Amino acid sequence: KGEERINLSNLLAAEMRFANFYLEFKHEITKKVQFDNDLPDLKGNTAELSLVFWRLIRFAMARALKSEKKEFFLETLHDDDNVIVSIKYTGEAVNDDDNNIINEFLDALADDLARAKLDDGVLLALVILKKYSARVRFAAENNINAIFLNIPYRNRTA
Repeated sequence: KGEERINLSNLLAAEMRFANFYLEFKHEITKKVQFDNDLPDLKGNTAELSLVFWRLIRFAMARALKSEKKEFFLETLHDDDNVIVSIKYTGEAVNDDDNNIINEFLDALADDLARAKLDDGVLLALVILKKYSARVRFAAENNINAIFLNIPYRNRTA
């Protein structure tokens, strides 16, 4: 398919329903989701963005399953220019070196992500997100890890 109008809250709700087919995710992880019902649509490829968010959810899910607390949080919101997705999870954090490599790649200061020591699925997701001019930041606070995505919608709105 080509580009179309996509509501990320709806897309992520579908991805979470799919994730619940993994019984460990469904039963062993405490999940909290909060979707912005007024989220502006993005213009993009649904299959691409579905792959991106499935890879990121799966990454967070795998790390949460290996942790003692086993918690996962997903939230969408927006500001005047961006759709914002926040994925938080317990478990191993992304290290500062990998975070810097990711930022250099997204800022066009590096051509690839080969130096990053992350799951190939996450690296593919980041390559796709670059097409959408997304800002991605990995952070850790109070034993909770986070992936923050800001995706501009103004210049891509259908």
